[in-house]
Amino acid sequence: MTYEGASKSKVQKANKMDVIQSDKSLTEIYLSIIKEMAIKYDVSIGDAS
Repeated sequence: MTYEGASKSKVQKANKMDVIQSDKSLTEIYLSIIKEMAIKYDVSIGDAS
């Protein structure tokens, strides 16, 4: 972010999720890992009616 000209305060406020969100390939990797973990730990998402 610093190299792209972002302000110092914006760089300091950034977190890992901001970085993942800004890069499409990282977002896809993140989502695939979360899906694998949900399957592994038998997590259901949404209304279970």
